[in-house]
Amino acid sequence: MTGEKKRVIKLFKDTNNAPWILTVWCLAHLLELTVKDCFKGTYLTHVIEALITIYYFYTGSAKRQKEASEIGEIMQEQFMKPEKANDTRWVDHKLRAISKLLLNWKNYCDVFDELC
Repeated sequence: MTGEKKRVIKLFKDTNNAPWILTVWCLAHLLELTVKDCFKGTYLTHVIEALITIYYFYTGSAKRQKEASEIGEIMQEQFMKPEKANDTRWVDHKLRAISKLLLNWKNYCDVFDELC
């Protein structure tokens, strides 16, 4: 993200305005990209697609959120709005999305069962 080949860092080095600048990669960013590449083409791809579908299913409709909350109250469980699984912090967003999926699993099954 430093622009070593096309942007700011290259500009500084080419014009000799700051020859002392070093390019340093963000370790956290590299770790995120590595984890993302490791799971490419695995079963997790299908899980992520399901998480994204559930997120947009509820985000697109306040009525659906209200119905899910009502079902949660009947079942004496709290409905938590699904987490966006395809955001910038790959590992963190996936973990939160899967955690909420597990907490709301019964609620989702009831809602989707009624739709079919």
